Amino acid sequence: MIRYAIRRILILIPVLLAVLTITFFLVNLAPGSPFSSPKVLSAEVLANLKAKYGFDQPRAVQYWRFMARLGGFTYHSETHSYTFRPVPDFGDSIKYKGRTLNEIIGEALPVSAVLGVAAYLIALFIGLASGIASALRPNTWIDRSISAMTMLGVSIPSFVLDPRWWSPSASRCTGFRPRGSNGGGSGASSAFRLLPRSCFLHSPWRESTFLTSRA
Repeated sequence: MIRYAIRRILILIPVLLAVLTITFFLVNLAPGSPFSSPKVLSAEVLANLKAKYGFDQPRAVQYWRFMARLGGFTYHSETHSYTFRPVPDFGDSIKYKGRTLNEIIGEALPVSAVLGVAAYLIALFIGLASGIASALRPNTWIDRSISAMTMLGVSIPSFVLDPRWWSPSASRCTGFRPRGSNGGGSGASSAFRLLPRSCFLHSPWRESTFLTSRA
């Protein structure tokens, strides 16, 4: 088991490198510019922006610096040197001025982690209970109902079902709003988190129910 895990981890390294390389060159070769906007920028401003973000360098140099940042090595154009931190450096945000992507991810990641883990645990509990009920009552209305809901969940992708559930629920219930909160306080926070958690239940619930009932 340990050898299998080590083998899978070692295989993951070249796969990640290949994905990062392909993604970099696909984005780099795509038409357009990250500085495109309705407001026309002067040539001097555009040149300064390209120099700041390294877009004035050859693609090979840009790729090397991109991979180095992911390894924790940040290039400083003022001193032409690298500094190392034991975390990936995703660079500065173009959309949010004065902020780094590390700061933005650091703010959003804990919220996403809490929602994801809570939804997975709830879905696992519901899925195990549904699967056990279906297995103990084969060929009954309970089994058929659970099987029908499971097959429906398997057939409909999450990106189709979740927005359909999100939109009417958010518009009809004041405690479920897609963005913002409903007035602050711990009660508002709990109600606001209930809707995205319910959307995250879709995939793990259908898988745990199907596997448990067929075990």
